[in-house]
Amino acid sequence: MTDPTKTCMNAAPEPCADGDVTDAAGWFERVRKLVRSGTSVRFAPQGYSMWPALSPGKDVVTLGEPSALKKGDIVLASCCAPELVVLHRVRALTPSGAVLMGDCNLYQTELCVYTRVAGKVIAIDPAGWRASLRRSLSAKVQNLPPALRRFIIRIFNLFRP
Repeated sequence: MTDPTKTCMNAAPEPCADGDVTDAAGWFERVRKLVRSGTSVRFAPQGYSMWPALSPGKDVVTLGEPSALKKGDIVLASCCAPELVVLHRVRALTPSGAVLMGDCNLYQTELCVYTRVAGKVIAIDPAGWRASLRRSLSAKVQNLPPALRRFIIRIFNLFRP
């Protein structure tokens, strides 16, 4: 019997039988409903916006309730438009929403209203022994002055797989 508090889902929208891809907004809504019902959702994130904290397709994250958000939390959110679904770090909390930014992004941030945050990362299953070092360095880089942060991210990107 499977544990009802754990559910595995694909990080990216699932391929349909006809070869088309399920929309990101539909996937996001399914995840949001599961998390709101108290079910943890596990998936392997895709893309490099959170590298080096998360290695795409290798690390597996577990989402839980997005309660008590704070700066530095990693959240799954739908921002700006339904089709923009991101797994990014909270840079700031404002009365109108959370300012999000991927660890590897140089400039781009998203302002996401709190109702569009589906879940908060409560666990990361690392892809290897270097994962904890990657995550701790990545979290520390987020607090650096912007010019120094951009310089260090450019260096990180030289070593990106």
